[in-house]
Amino acid sequence: MANAVSLVRDAVQLAALDSCGRARTLAVVAMEELAKARRLYQAAEVAWSMPLGLYGSPPEEAAIVWVPEPLRGDQEARAWVQEAEHYAAGLDDFWGRAHWGEEGDPVESASFEALASQRIAEKRGGLYVQRTGDAVSSPLEVEIEDVLGDLERVCKVLQMHLIEDHTRQQGASDPTRIDSAEDLHWALMKLMGAWPPP
Repeated sequence: MANAVSLVRDAVQLAALDSCGRARTLAVVAMEELAKARRLYQAAEVAWSMPLGLYGSPPEEAAIVWVPEPLRGDQEARAWVQEAEHYAAGLDDFWGRAHWGEEGDPVESASFEALASQRIAEKRGGLYVQRTGDAVSSPLEVEIEDVLGDLERVCKVLQMHLIEDHTRQQGASDPTRIDSAEDLHWALMKLMGAWPPP
């Protein structure tokens, strides 16, 4: 999560320097990192909660956490982006339109694969001059308006995962055992205020 937040911070700085294509690339990579962090979190949540003494249970030694298979292998970036987009779409009620689809166009589960392919194309398009048929596109053509919404959205999605983790730890019998990510919360809050809303 620290790396995902750092990627968004770098993306905001690149956008401020009018390097918007590269900023969009880093926003997509931050979503990939979020998906990896969530996969590890899901595998480790119970073990990480044991030392906290939650729900009236006495604190225990943390169990061994086995790294999930996709994190040990070479899972394709598209699969990570698809997983992150699926998580983000579930946040619609909290943040309002949380997906990257068109206004009023809800993202159905069946379309996450296509959405992930689009994000991967945007990631490449933020770094390389590309030719598709007769059209040539350059990362230098990406405008600030094209990325502001993406950056704000990624900040909100990362924030929700951090809130989920903080909520899990709230009932700790010994608050000193809480593994705080408050620094990441504050970093995202500052980033969310670093540009005008789209």
